[in-house]
Amino acid sequence: MTSRAARPTAERRGDLLRRVAIRALSLPTRLRLLRVLRRFHLWPRPLIATASAQQLPAVESIHDHSAACPVVLWLAAVPWEGIAEPTQCLAAHVARTLWPVWYIEPGFAVGTGSPDTEPVAGLRRIPCGNAAILASDRPDLTEAAAESLSFAILTRLDEDGFGAGVVMCESSAARPLATRLHDTLGWPVVGVSDAEETPFELIGRSFEDRAEAVICSLQESFPLVTIAVVTHNNLALTRLCLESLTTETGYPSIEVIVVDNASTDGTQEWLEVFGHEHPAVRLITNQRNAGFAAANNQAIAAARGSFFCFLNNDTVLSRHWLFPLVRALRSDSTLGLVGPVTNAAGNEARIEVGYHDVGAMAEWAQHWVRTHWGQAFALDMLGLYCAVTRRDVFDRIGLLDERFRIGFFEDDDWCRRLRAAGYVIQCRMDSFVHHWQGATFSLLGDKRLGEVYEENRRRYHRKRAGQPED
Repeated sequence: MTSRAARPTAERRGDLLRRVAIRALSLPTRLRLLRVLRRFHLWPRPLIATASAQQLPAVESIHDHSAACPVVLWLAAVPWEGIAEPTQCLAAHVARTLWPVWYIEPGFAVGTGSPDTEPVAGLRRIPCGNAAILASDRPDLTEAAAESLSFAILTRLDEDGFGAGVVMCESSAARPLATRLHDTLGWPVVGVSDAEETPFELIGRSFEDRAEAVICSLQESFPLVTIAVVTHNNLALTRLCLESLTTETGYPSIEVIVVDNASTDGTQEWLEVFGHEHPAVRLITNQRNAGFAAANNQAIAAARGSFFCFLNNDTVLSRHWLFPLVRALRSDSTLGLVGPVTNAAGNEARIEVGYHDVGAMAEWAQHWVRTHWGQAFALDMLGLYCAVTRRDVFDRIGLLDERFRIGFFEDDDWCRRLRAAGYVIQCRMDSFVHHWQGATFSLLGDKRLGEVYEENRRRYHRKRAGQPED
């Protein structure tokens, strides 16, 4: 790799001018501008180099692309080379047994995120599992590296599509960077407070006890989300939905409750096998088609999560779709329901997409999410094909109204009750799902579909007018 010193003077001068020109821009604007410049090779990639004589392979991505998972940004209290026994290193233990780790050495843990200096941090693999170490390859430029570290981290995370993550802060000196990452990405922070120097009061405890405490704290930073999927036949779509759910979600604390409404096409048998293969999946089977509202209410009654996600079986999920939805609900108590944008919906949640078949959706969706990170808008109604709420919202406004039989208008009714209770409904542009729309209803046939729609439309308007049921 060409060193920074070896690059032509004119090229380095151009780099500097570009950096100075964007210093005053907000971080999201900086990231969008960087993507354009890099696309046309007008901005250099952050310097990626080995930071030791071991010449270990460079790390090109912080996430494991075989299956989505969180990443731990470990703001370390000691340099990696200062760890006498790596097998007794908590970061290495987390990398071996839990999630990928970025180990960030001290001296980089403060800074404003200014992009006016070339990032001088190198990434290398720790020889202990699924981890990487961020270390200085230019000791004389440690101060400059500190100034640009948070910007370098955020641009690298941006390239990888953001996603779920957690910051482990080992010393109070790292708190400013931890706070910046929390404010920018919404990542939870565990470890020390400003008044503490030792996380979790771990001095004097055995390594096993400390490792267990750290892993528990990391896991508990992600509250449990219950995802409810109602099925009625359409096995092929159900398989697509649940397989994308297990591989693309990337949120580490979920339970999946599948409520099957008397499928007759082999769906129940397939779900039983799928449930045995995936311990987080539970199956409830009904002897008749109880309808969408009643089946979801069954899942709500069985749910253990602090958050509840309605998810249709005619959806295909993009990588890290859930984290932005949960992050929004955790950060704003006025929100009552949050959902993604999609290719097919009856209101503003629908966007124009740049793919023609679902096989090309993943790459397009990753680009969409990166370019719309942090963006959202309020709307009056969200379809419950994919929407997340807090568990306590049900305690306040009640469950779905089961008078809306089979389907149609139960989501309009529930959203109307949300707004009446003072909640805001939000659509997140940094989360995307593919929606086949109407796949289950199409099985009813045109005549029965029209009858169900008209019956529930009348029920909805009579309820709004305060009139009794027919």
